[in-house]
Amino acid sequence: MTRKNLPYESGIMPILTLLFLLLSAGFISCPALAWQQAVKPRPFSFPRDHGQHENFQTEWWYITGNLVADNGQSFGFQSTIFRRGIREQKTTDNPWEVRDLYLLHTSLSDFSQQQFYHYQDASRTGPSLAGAGSKTLNSWIKGNFIRQEENKTLTLHCQTNDYTLGLSFTPGYPRPILHGSRGLSHKGAEAGQASYYYSLPRLLTRGSITLAGKHYQVSGLSWYDHEFATNQLGKNQQGWDWISLHLDDGSSLMIYQMRQKTGEISPSSSGTFVFADGSSEHLRRSDFSLTPEKRRWKSPDTGISYPLWWRLKLKKPQTLELILRPRMVSQEMKTVETTRTIYWEGGIMAVGHQQNTKTIKGEGYLELTGYGKALGMENSAGQ
Repeated sequence: MTRKNLPYESGIMPILTLLFLLLSAGFISCPALAWQQAVKPRPFSFPRDHGQHENFQTEWWYITGNLVADNGQSFGFQSTIFRRGIREQKTTDNPWEVRDLYLLHTSLSDFSQQQFYHYQDASRTGPSLAGAGSKTLNSWIKGNFIRQEENKTLTLHCQTNDYTLGLSFTPGYPRPILHGSRGLSHKGAEAGQASYYYSLPRLLTRGSITLAGKHYQVSGLSWYDHEFATNQLGKNQQGWDWISLHLDDGSSLMIYQMRQKTGEISPSSSGTFVFADGSSEHLRRSDFSLTPEKRRWKSPDTGISYPLWWRLKLKKPQTLELILRPRMVSQEMKTVETTRTIYWEGGIMAVGHQQNTKTIKGEGYLELTGYGKALGMENSAGQ
């Protein structure tokens, strides 16, 4: 099931979308050199770095999770707030000055009923419209928000015509996990083809879901990402395959592989393995293989064919072999109105062996982009 839920379709919404697409495609000049790029490791300081980084053109705050209700019903959710800079710096102190555009992508998967709901929206910055704090996590768009409270828990509120999410998250590891080289995550070989990227990988989650007039008390595990960059994607990149996993021994795993238009996997692909105590180890391309099975799912709505079944092998920091499968196939995000992209993002399950003997299970999220058409540099605003 899908509802676009775009309240301003007859007015400001098409204008904002057109402006975003023109900026993204380069029809309106917005020099890359006017913005900072991710070129070398930088120091991270929290909670400051949970906030916005206005000198970078593209930024997102992203959270996903797999939840179970008190009655046993199972759900998955995704909520992402994007910021896209359209002006290098402020020209006035007017709070209504348009310096950034904000986008919202969110979804709810009702695994028990095999129903999928998703929503998209866009807004300019402005009081009560959209924005992000600069000193801590506080990002919002039209009443939907994700923020950090004084006790360091995170709170998410998301309301659409179909569902409402009210969730709180407690970090399960002692500190944020910096990916790549001290937070510098390479997406290509050239200078600037990188982002600053960290996660709160294992969030103990509690809260409520309202769906079809019913209220569910839920709990489970979630994953939070924050990433900021400028022009991080190269011209030859087709898309990416990204997974996050919570394993039942308390460890967590993130892997992404960048696909080239030639069909090859970029050497810049990488990942992070997080041990149960919160320590982590960077994974290079040679440390893992993420291989799709022949079986695919073709979307009846868009005709796009997605590889939803995968085999994952790790060589380090421990031997790990997993089979990944979707919790349901219909979890396609059709977000043409806001980012001109269609991608698959949904809950997955994992089962396999650790150190060649021990059975291990897990659950997480899979994101597949560029299967309909290449993302290219113009879509670096969308994860």
